[in-house]
Amino acid sequence: MRMGILDIGSQGTHLDVLSLRAGRPVRVLAVSKRPNRLAASIRPDGTIEADGTERLVASIRSALRAAQREGLTELIAFGTSSIRDAPNRAEVRARIAKTCRIDLGFISGEHDALLTYRAAREWAGSEATDLFVADIGGGTLELAAGDARRPHWAASLPLGARRLTRTCLPDDPPKSKHVERLRSRLSQDLAELRDDHAGSLPPDALVLATSKTLAQLAVLTGGRDAHGRPAITRRALRRQVPRLAGMRWAERADLHGISEGRAPQILAGALVAEAVMDTFDLRCLTVCPWALREGIALTRRLRLDAESGDRAARAALERNQVADLLEAVERLRAPLSRTA
Repeated sequence: MRMGILDIGSQGTHLDVLSLRAGRPVRVLAVSKRPNRLAASIRPDGTIEADGTERLVASIRSALRAAQREGLTELIAFGTSSIRDAPNRAEVRARIAKTCRIDLGFISGEHDALLTYRAAREWAGSEATDLFVADIGGGTLELAAGDARRPHWAASLPLGARRLTRTCLPDDPPKSKHVERLRSRLSQDLAELRDDHAGSLPPDALVLATSKTLAQLAVLTGGRDAHGRPAITRRALRRQVPRLAGMRWAERADLHGISEGRAPQILAGALVAEAVMDTFDLRCLTVCPWALREGIALTRRLRLDAESGDRAARAALERNQVADLLEAVERLRAPLSRTA
């Protein structure tokens, strides 16, 4: 199967072209990225302005043309929380449907966390006896923890870097009282999550970070884990937070590893990462290159494995959580014959 995954976020529209075959590793055949600068057109209340919608439409149409050229047999298309949680989501979806001829779907925050966990677990392989996964997106923070078989819990909180910048750190540079107020809020919200779900993690748990915000923080801090992989250490992150807080957005874009598009929100991302590490007593977050899109592909391949006679895959599909995830993924199919 030649499958496309179209991921539409606040920074860009991303198309992965993948080869899916029963019993075989997922192979990436092509990657296409188109900037949409949607984040620049999101109002403080989350409403997407008209110019942002039009840039979004243009990027989707371009990505769909690329998908058609790739000869896909299936296309999965979804919008991230920046569109999903917008007060004018219905109008934006209607505009996309009219001009691009797809009904844009969405993944819930919990499903996002579960799919990302699935990808991280597969990437870690036999190393992942116990696993904790963190993903700081633009609108939400996804966390999940479990073992090699399944996640024990997964959560999505409205603590994304772009959202917190817009609502809690609007000044450039930010006011110190706003930084401390956000720190206090993060500490409280994450402590409640820890008490509800996790308690303390096993001391040998592998801790992974999957988002671009976390990957850029790893470059900025220059951290490495015990295996030499890019990582964020808590000590190095604490040194960077005051530095970021004292800079204007344009100055942050000049820092090693920080992109112009994420420079305004990198402080909020660093504060969230710091709060997660403090709350769950994590010394290091290892960067994992696999995340939501890979989780979608692996879940979709599970049906191919089951149809080929794989007993383990059949048994997995009988579990409610896995079957629910597969149903959520398959609802995102975009009919190729109608794409523009």
